[in-house]
Amino acid sequence: ENYAEILRELTEETEAKVYAINLPYIGTADLVSLPYRYYFNWKTQQYNEIIKKLALQYNVTYIDLYSAHKPYALQNAYYSNDFFHPNRVGYTLWSQVIYAGFGK
Repeated sequence: ENYAEILRELTEETEAKVYAINLPYIGTADLVSLPYRYYFNWKTQQYNEIIKKLALQYNVTYIDLYSAHKPYALQNAYYSNDFFHPNRVGYTLWSQVIYAGFGK
């Protein structure tokens, strides 16, 4: 409901170009073990479906960070020492995906 309200306000009450960015898969195999990894991924995908539907409803550009990040999601090389937050390499990947989405 909050996401919908934010998109409504931005699209109806401003002249801003609005982008909806979905949630990336976050957390390496060292952080999230099985079977919790499957559940965490499933919940992330559920939220992303909602974000995608809202982007269509409010006619805003949808940027799919999840799909771009998923192939690298379990590789420690993309995470900081806490195995949750991206490191420089991970944030570089994210920034490339987001920047490419700005051209849409």
